[in-house]
Amino acid sequence: MKIITKYTREDKRINYSRASSHNSGGGGAADSLVVVEVVEEEEEEEEEEEEEEEEEEEEEEEEEEEEEEEEEEEEKEEEEEEEEEDEQQQQQQHQRQQQQHSSLFHYTPLSLKPAMTKTLR
Repeated sequence: MKIITKYTREDKRINYSRASSHNSGGGGAADSLVVVEVVEEEEEEEEEEEEEEEEEEEEEEEEEEEEEEEEEEEEKEEEEEEEEEDEQQQQQQHQRQQQQHSSLFHYTPLSLKPAMTKTLR
């Protein structure tokens, strides 16, 4: 006699003890034990499948998070590089302006210097 139903763990223990206590000829007890074992295996397989699915989902989420972190790091690095380039360009422009200013002052011909001083007064 095979009854295929799902039992909780407590129900399985009760069913197992009933089957062993009602040992009339051994046939009924063996059948009920087999059913309980099949149900247990099915439940274990379902639990394992659910756990595997959960683990796969967690792994996918972790991979997505890692990818997002990597993208953020790359963006930060690019921003830092751009800022450094901007700073270098500004420094170079500043240096050029200083050089141009100093070169104008140092290399002005003597003939222009008196004229410049007159215009400044």
